[in-house]
Amino acid sequence: MCNWIKWVWPGIFATIFLTAIAMLVQSKNIENDLTAKATGELSEQYSWASVELDGRDLTLTGLAPSQEAQQTALKLADDAYDVRIANNASTLIPIADPYKLSALKDGNTVILSGFVPSEAVRVEQIATAKAMAPNADIIDKMSIARGAPAGFAALSAFAIGQLKGLGDGKATTENLGISVSGRAVDFASYDRAISSLGGILPSKGKVVSLNILPPMLKPYILSAVKNTDSVSISGYYPDDATRSLLIDVAKNAVSTGTVNADLKNAHGQPDGFADLATFTFKQLKSLKSDAEVSAKFTLEDNEISISGRALDDAQYKQVKAALAGKLPANGKVVLAEILAPIKVSEPKISPYSVSAFKSKTSVVLNGYYPDEETHERLVAAAKKVMPKGNIVDNLVLGMGSISAFGDLGVKTISQLSRFSTGFVQVKDTSIKIRGTAKSAKIYDVAIAAAAGSFPANGKVTDVQINRYKASPFLFSATKKDGSVKLGGHVSNAKDETTIIAYAHGQNKKGSNRASLDIVNGEPNNVNWPKAMEVAVFGVNQLVTGKATLSDTSYSITGKALTDASYELAVNTGKTILSNGIQSVNVKVSRPPISPYKWQYSRTGESRKAALSGHVPSGKLANDNEKQIADALGTDAKIYNVLKIGSGNPRGFAAATSVAINTASRLVDGSATIVDTDLFVKGEALTQNAAIETRRQIENSLPPGFIGKHEITVRKAPEIKDCSTEISKVFVSNSIKFEIASDKINDVSRGLLDHLAAVSKACRYSQLTIEGHTDADGGEAYNLELSEARAKTVRSYLAFNGYLLGNLQTAGYGESKPIAPNDTQAGKALNRRINIFVNKN
Repeated sequence: MCNWIKWVWPGIFATIFLTAIAMLVQSKNIENDLTAKATGELSEQYSWASVELDGRDLTLTGLAPSQEAQQTALKLADDAYDVRIANNASTLIPIADPYKLSALKDGNTVILSGFVPSEAVRVEQIATAKAMAPNADIIDKMSIARGAPAGFAALSAFAIGQLKGLGDGKATTENLGISVSGRAVDFASYDRAISSLGGILPSKGKVVSLNILPPMLKPYILSAVKNTDSVSISGYYPDDATRSLLIDVAKNAVSTGTVNADLKNAHGQPDGFADLATFTFKQLKSLKSDAEVSAKFTLEDNEISISGRALDDAQYKQVKAALAGKLPANGKVVLAEILAPIKVSEPKISPYSVSAFKSKTSVVLNGYYPDEETHERLVAAAKKVMPKGNIVDNLVLGMGSISAFGDLGVKTISQLSRFSTGFVQVKDTSIKIRGTAKSAKIYDVAIAAAAGSFPANGKVTDVQINRYKASPFLFSATKKDGSVKLGGHVSNAKDETTIIAYAHGQNKKGSNRASLDIVNGEPNNVNWPKAMEVAVFGVNQLVTGKATLSDTSYSITGKALTDASYELAVNTGKTILSNGIQSVNVKVSRPPISPYKWQYSRTGESRKAALSGHVPSGKLANDNEKQIADALGTDAKIYNVLKIGSGNPRGFAAATSVAINTASRLVDGSATIVDTDLFVKGEALTQNAAIETRRQIENSLPPGFIGKHEITVRKAPEIKDCSTEISKVFVSNSIKFEIASDKINDVSRGLLDHLAAVSKACRYSQLTIEGHTDADGGEAYNLELSEARAKTVRSYLAFNGYLLGNLQTAGYGESKPIAPNDTQAGKALNRRINIFVNKN
C-alpha cells in the first residue's frame, strides 16, 4: 500500500521556496526602479545629493550647500512615486571665514588653493586658470565651503585672469577684496594689469593690495641730450625717488632748468645706477653742443658714452680728469669725445715755456700748451716719469709756441726719469736740466742724454746733474779662491784708482776685480780711502772671507791663513778706529790645526803640571787649568803653554776633562789627545784606582773618541808616622763634593787615591773622619750633610783596604768654622774633611 505523506511534503516545501525567491526578486526590482526615479529628480540641480533605498524607504545623503538645498532635495526624492518614507541623512558643508581663494603662478605651474562654494564653481575656476596659462599644469587644492559672499566666484575668476601678463605672481580673493603681486613680462602687460586693476571690479570688489613690478630690462639704458635751453632725457627709472633725482640733476645741467622727460618705470638697473647717473649729468653740465659735436650721453648698464665741447678750459680739465679717474658704481667710460673750448684771438705768449719739477712723490707741470693733443702728450710724459706718483697739472692753453713744441717738451720732461729729484724747463728752444742721478750708473747715461740732440733745434743751455747720493755709503772686499773682488762706493776717480792699485799690491799672486761706483754720500769725519785700505789688508789675511764698510761701521768675517794672519786680521778692527770708524764687528776664525793635539802631564806625585798643544778657545784653556788646580791643590804649579787654534773635533772639551781627571790620579801621569784618540799613562796608587781609571778612559769619553791607557799599580809605601803622612795629603787640597750632596767630585779622586795608599799602610790604626760644612742652609741640614760626607770617605777607605772597624765618623755641620762664612773663599775653607789618628 502507498504512503501518500511521503509524496506530499516535498511538494509543499518546494512551493514555499519558489514563492520566497519570487518575492525577493520582485522587491529588488522595485528598489532599483525607485532609486533611478529619485536620482533622476535630483541630478539636474542637486548633484551633491545621493539616495539609498531599503525596500520603499529612502535615505538622502551627501554634503548640502545649505539647509534650503537639503529640504528641497529631500522633497524631490520624496515625491518620487511609491516611496513610503523619505529620511534626511545629508550634512551641511563647513563655513569658511574669511572666504579666500588664491592662485599662485610659478613657472609652468598654477596652484589653486582655498574655497569654492560648489563643484560647479571649482570647474569654472580651473577653466579660468587654464585659459590664463594654457601650457601650465593646474594643481587643484581647493575645498568646498559655505560662506561665499555674493559675486565671489566672478571676482575670484577676474583676479586669476590678472596673472596672464605676469611671469610669476599671485592673485588672492578674500571675501570681496583682491590682492595681486608679481612682475610683468613686458610693458604692455604691466600697463594692462595696472589699468585693469585700477578700474571697476566685478561684484563691487576692491583692490586691497597691489604689488605688480615693472619688467626687468637688460641692458638698462638712460640717455640725455643737452640743447641750448633744455635737456631731454629718456630711458628707464627703477622707482619714483630715483625718477625725481634724475629730473633734479638734469635741471642742474642746463641754465634754464628745463627738462623734457620720457622715462618708463622698469627694473634691472645696475648697483649704484643713481650715483653713476648723477656723476654723468654733472659732466654734461660742463659741456655744450656746437656744429662739430653734440652734448649728450648714454648710460648702458654701467658703461658711459659721452660727448660735447667744454664750456671753458677749467671745465675741460675737470671733465677729462673726472672721466679718467675712478667712477662711481664701477662705471666705465667706453666712449668720450670731449673737445676743448675754442679760443678767439688770444695774444701770443713769449717766451713760450713749459717746466716740470720732480720730487719724491710727484711731478708738477707749469707753463703752456698750444693744443689739447700736445697737452695730453706732456701729461703722459710726466706720468711715464712717475707712474705711481701724483701728477699736478698746472698747464694752461696759450698761443705762440714754436713748431714741434710738443716733441721738444716731451723729450725734455723725459730727462726726469733718470733723476731721483730734478727740474727741467723749455723756454722757446732753450733747455735747462738740473737733477740728482737715480743711481751711479745712470749718472753717466744722464750726462750723455743731456749732451745729445733734441727736437725742434732745442739746445741745452743750462745743465747741472749731481751724482747719486748713496745711503748707506758702502765698500766691500771679498776673497775667494785666491782672488779679491772690490765693490761699493768711492767719491772720485782718484780714490778708485788708488784702492785698485793697493789691492793688486796686497794680492800679487791672485787675480783682482773691481766694480766701484763714483757717488756722493761719503760719511763725514771718516778717512774713507784709508779705511778701504785697512779692509783690503784685512781680507788678504784670510783664506776666504769678506771685509765690509758701511758708513761708520766695519766688519770682517772669514778663515785666517795662519795664526799670524789671524792676529793681523783681528787687529784691523782696532787699526780702523783711527780712521773715523765707530763700530767694529770681527768674526775671523783661526786656521784649522791638523792633527789637532793636546797634552797634559804631571811630575811624579808633585803638584807640578804642564799643558801644551791647542784648544779652540781661551775659555777652555782656563777651564783646563782650573780643573788641574782643583785636582792637585791650590798651590799646584801649572805650566800652561796652550795655543788657540781651530780644527778640534766635536766633544773635544769633554775629552780634555776626562784626560785631566784620569791623569791627575796617577804618579807621573800624562794624557795625550791627537784628534779623537786619547792615551793615558802612569802609576795608580791603588789597585782600585787603576781599575777605575782604566774604566773611565774606556767608557766616559764623548762619542767618536777612543781611549787607550798604560796604567800600572805602584807598590804601597812604607809609613812610619801615619798622622804625619795623612796630614801631608791635605796640604793645599781638600776633598770636594758635588753641591749639596755627599757624592765625591771626580777632581778629588787623585787626592782620595793618595789618602787610600797612605791609610792602607796604617790600616791597624784607628782613624776619626770629621765632616764640616759652611753656614749656607739650615743647621740641622748641614749637620746631616757633614755626617753623610764623612761616611762616604769612610766607605771609600774601607773599599781600598782599610779595616772598617778602625774607622770612626763624626759630623759637626757648621759649628766649627776655620774661616769667616761671609766670603766664598772662607766658605770653601769651612767645607772640609779632617782625618785624625786616634791615640790609644
